[in-house]
Amino acid sequence: MSYHIIAILGLAGKNREGSLTKSTYSKDSDLKISELLSGEFINSTHCLIESFGESATYTLMGTSDSIAFQQNIFANLPQCKAIFDKYPPVESSDIEDIFHQILESIKSAKENNIILDITHGFRHQPIIASFASTLGQINTKKSITLLFAKEIEQGKKYQYISLEKYSQISLIALSLQTFVQTLSVPDMELKEPFIISLSEFSKSLHANDFNHIFANLDKTSDELQKAKNNAEFRGLENILDKVEKILSDFVDIKNTQKDYQKHYKIAKIMHEKGYYLIVATYIYEAIALYIIDDLSGQNLICKRGFSEYELTNAVRFYVLTDIKPNDTKNGKNVFADFTEIQTYRQNNQAKFESWKNLIGQIKTFRNDLAHISKDKKYDTKMIGGELKKVLSNLEQIISQNPHKQTLATKPTAEGKLQDGLRKLNK
Repeated sequence: MSYHIIAILGLAGKNREGSLTKSTYSKDSDLKISELLSGEFINSTHCLIESFGESATYTLMGTSDSIAFQQNIFANLPQCKAIFDKYPPVESSDIEDIFHQILESIKSAKENNIILDITHGFRHQPIIASFASTLGQINTKKSITLLFAKEIEQGKKYQYISLEKYSQISLIALSLQTFVQTLSVPDMELKEPFIISLSEFSKSLHANDFNHIFANLDKTSDELQKAKNNAEFRGLENILDKVEKILSDFVDIKNTQKDYQKHYKIAKIMHEKGYYLIVATYIYEAIALYIIDDLSGQNLICKRGFSEYELTNAVRFYVLTDIKPNDTKNGKNVFADFTEIQTYRQNNQAKFESWKNLIGQIKTFRNDLAHISKDKKYDTKMIGGELKKVLSNLEQIISQNPHKQTLATKPTAEGKLQDGLRKLNK
């Protein structure tokens, strides 16, 4: 396996008297780099060069002082001197230069395996570690190992570790924080089961995939509980609690009896996050489902044989136009008896008018949001406020029991039978 090694040079290698010093270097059992030697070395750069030699390519960088210091140390070490001569160190005095050099080195390296040793980059270790770990997830074409020799015994013993597992935690935290803020999960190629499951849930939510939202919810909730008991998530308790609160809200929605209530509650959550097209879509469906429930309770609609899509389209058309829909199957219309529903409408004009106003309003918003246009009727802030009002109107409508007896319509045969059965059971 071929490597490109990026090493940040330091001032380690001599004691106060100016004599060369050596320390013992070993590697953690989790570090899967077989070429990396264990033994006594002047510093980490020395260990890497002795381990890989001419089989690797190098980018060496440091301040003018650290470069001069290391060149002096390695002057009498043939292999190290040869590497320094072949790959002259690049002077990088500030963090912007270091970032630039790291990016250029990774980009231009022919090798797909990169080792970035930050052992001696004391001043910039934290920020370089964060930068490199994120870069390692984004640049999926190359494998980047973030190497660090941690001190076991002061000045005497060091152990190489990969900072990947620590960088994974920071990326997991970033993913969770993004979900809390946006209900989306960034694609960072994380293999953590909870993040994968959360991502699937998020995709279902943003795709308006109503059934899969709840199908993915149970698994995501289970993986969350496993994560809370996982030592690797230690320190992320606060953000996990926030994610759990969001998921518990969806569990409550799942346990809600009526689909129109579920649609309304999801619309409220998505409104808080600013996803206005999704909000408009859920409102558009919710009001139609509520009307179907209302008319079904009055035995005025035939559900059998019709899909939900056909039913919702038919009731919206009728409420808006007061015209009999043409939706028929096997000679049957969506409405059991159009004369009866017309009577029902006449006796409940206020209710139908509120339905009509809401459908008309949300249809306008939905069309405006779904199309690209230079002549938008509403800006983002305005439509957010208007949708909030529509949500409030929807809440008032669906809070009324759709099966509550209103001014009577002519009972159907099915309705008469149900009334008779109720009387017998008294």
